[in-house]
This record gives sequence, C-alpha cells and structure tokens, in this order.
Amino acid sequence: MTMTERSRRELAAKRGASVKEWIVSGLLLAASVACDSRPPADEVARGFWEAVRTEDLETAKGYVSRDTQPLLRASALPSDLKSILLGEVLKNERAAIVRTSMSTAQDEAPMNLVFQTHLVLEDELWKVDLEATREEVNRATVAAGMQMMSEIIGEGIHELGEALERGAGELEEAIRDALEGPGERI
Repeated sequence: MTMTERSRRELAAKRGASVKEWIVSGLLLAASVACDSRPPADEVARGFWEAVRTEDLETAKGYVSRDTQPLLRASALPSDLKSILLGEVLKNERAAIVRTSMSTAQDEAPMNLVFQTHLVLEDELWKVDLEATREEVNRATVAAGMQMMSEIIGEGIHELGEALERGAGELEEAIRDALEGPGERI
C-alpha cells in the first residue's frame, strides 16, 4: 500500500467518523429541542392566572387538566385580582408546583394570598390541576382572613386599652372632685 492510498483511507475513516459524530450530535440536539418545546410549568401557570384575572374562562380552560375542567366556574375562582407573582418551580416527571402570590383589588379589604399552583403533565404538556390548586387557594384565603381578623382584633384591643386608660383617668378625677367637695383639695 502506497502512502497516498493509506492517507486516503485514513482521511475517509476520519470523514466517516466525523459524519457519524455530526449525525449523532444532530439527533441529540433535535431530541433536546423536542423535550424543551413544551411551555415551562410557570408559563402555563401565568397564562392560567392571567386568563382568570381577565375573566376569560375559555382561555383558562385550555390551561386546565381535562379531569378538572368541570370545576372551572367564575364563582369558584378568586375575583378582582390586582397582581399575580410567580416564584419558585418544583417539579418531577409528572407534576409541578409553582409558588404563587396574588393580591385582590378589593377597596375595603385587599387580600394577599400566597399558595402553590399545582400542575400535572398531560399529553406531554403542563396543565393546571384545578382541584389541588383550588384547595391551596381556599387554605390561603382562610389564612389571610384569619390574619386580617387578628389585626382587627389587635387594633380593637389597643383602642380598648387606650379608652380604658382615658376612662380611668376621668374616673379618678371625678372621684377626687367628689371627695374634695366644694372645700379644699386634699
């Protein structure tokens, strides 16, 4: 075998390996793109809550898992949403939770809720598990209501204490005036 033949064979072997490497790399890249083509769980949660905020139940339905879609009613979801903030996402192969904070726009008593939006993987897409999410919203609403009541009671007790102090001072002065009578002060 001459030097030229040997060089050609080595070059062909290198090209063959190079082509194989390109094919394998291309397949791996295509597979990773296909896996990442679904919207992330937090984007699905954001789309769902935005649809709820704008009271677009038809769009919201598209974000909800098939088995929990019958639960989707306007009366079953928070109303007057002012802001929605999404935080940390925890997920495994079949489920995800997204830390969610929202504020209501109620003038008299705005409420801040912190809870988890639950998602499940359905047909390789993230969908909101409305049943689990509603349970979280209900718990957060009760907790926020209890906090508000605690603050109101705390304010009431503080005001009561101030009123008792004022009343005690006035009572002390009235007793002193009664004991002293029209004459000299004691």
